[in-house]
Amino acid sequence: MALQRSLLTAPPEPDHAQVVVRYLPAVEAAQVGGDWYDAFLQPDGTTMIVIGDVVGHDTEAAASMGALRGLLRGIVTYSGAGPAEVLRGLDKSIQVLEVGTLATAAVARRRAAHRRQPPGPRAVAR
Repeated sequence: MALQRSLLTAPPEPDHAQVVVRYLPAVEAAQVGGDWYDAFLQPDGTTMIVIGDVVGHDTEAAASMGALRGLLRGIVTYSGAGPAEVLRGLDKSIQVLEVGTLATAAVARRRAAHRRQPPGPRAVAR
């Protein structure tokens, strides 16, 4: 369990959202596995939230989880892409690099709300 927890990071503290995490392994008996969460900021300040699971309940699953998590973070921070494109990129990387693991993941993106400017006086063209 210490190995798996060491691969997970504290969530960011963006101005536009509160990210709270709670990690409970799916199988207490195994004490290690491939399930993970992640939350981090893209270069433009958008918050990305990821929940994933690599098949298996052993150190190999935990190691694969760390590799996939790193790949996904790299894709997100480099490309600035949205969730669907990030998952396509991760799937392609898994194939090209012959990672040889099966995983599921959900990726969500939370952008800061743009503040609306109050309507001001309008100039009338004459």
